Amino acid sequence: MTRSAIRAFMALMISLLAIGLTGVTSPATADDAVSAGTDSTASTSTEEVTTPTRSNAASTKKAFSSRSRAAITSVRALAPHSYVGYYRTSKYAQWYAKRHVAAKYGWNDKQFGCLKTLWQKESSWRMRASGAHGKYLGIPQLSKKAVVASGVGVALFRSTPELQVQLGAKYIKYRDNYGTPCKALKHKKRTGWY
Repeated sequence: MTRSAIRAFMALMISLLAIGLTGVTSPATADDAVSAGTDSTASTSTEEVTTPTRSNAASTKKAFSSRSRAAITSVRALAPHSYVGYYRTSKYAQWYAKRHVAAKYGWNDKQFGCLKTLWQKESSWRMRASGAHGKYLGIPQLSKKAVVASGVGVALFRSTPELQVQLGAKYIKYRDNYGTPCKALKHKKRTGWY
């Protein structure tokens, strides 16, 4: 199967997720479901997410800021590479982080450079990284207490780089001393932690 065929299939599946069709396993059954007029809209998500494209800025911004499974799936389809497991790489995490912090907090390239350096020192952008005695987790090296307090399970946090970036950026944004990645990096250089 060619890369373009895989992307086309992924785009179809994402659009089906966005309109609420469930139980579709292949493009053929999607056509059958649409032609037969069956629409199983038993979607459990309360958040409406349209499929983001490079030209649809509003839905792209919403997708990069959302925690919903549909939004994360649609963002993964926009990634520059589409091979299986690409989202587990540090390259993907950096690609996602740059877009998330720009969309959610308006941080510019300078701020992203500070964030990139900060998290490189913390975890080398590895989503499975853990700190001293397993107390700190993931790309931003958040404590287990902070992860649990956010309402995200530890297992889900460890397996989803998008959630790690979202929670790590939120921690920096709303921490009293920081507000921006450059201030957090300055604190890390001065004290050894952030």
